[in-house]
Amino acid sequence: MWLCITSVPSSGQTPDLDTLLDKIQQTYERTSALTARFDQTATLTSLNRQQTSSGRVYIEKPHAIRWEYTQPDAQTILYDGTTLRIYTPKRHQLLQSAVDENNRTNVALLFLAGAGKLREVL
Repeated sequence: MWLCITSVPSSGQTPDLDTLLDKIQQTYERTSALTARFDQTATLTSLNRQQTSSGRVYIEKPHAIRWEYTQPDAQTILYDGTTLRIYTPKRHQLLQSAVDENNRTNVALLFLAGAGKLREVL
């Protein structure tokens, strides 16, 4: 997706990482909302297994993200700027946790929500 929204110099040169990160960040900062279909593959190395999931994601910046997983099982994940909620209908279960903006493990989520910077992920 990011390659579609960034441009490569016409000389055929590949941009350096800093230039690419800046272009992605600038494009994302100009984006206020987006919706996408996704396919995700998670590798569980300790079990020597992969799990493929798919669904749709809806992002409205700042601080509103909704993932709707349809495969392999329905699941909805909501982020509202302070709290992450995961609802699994099959288990009739709602998990909820606070998101600390100062915790580096949350940087990717915060970037998608419009609050973080891509460089902080690296």
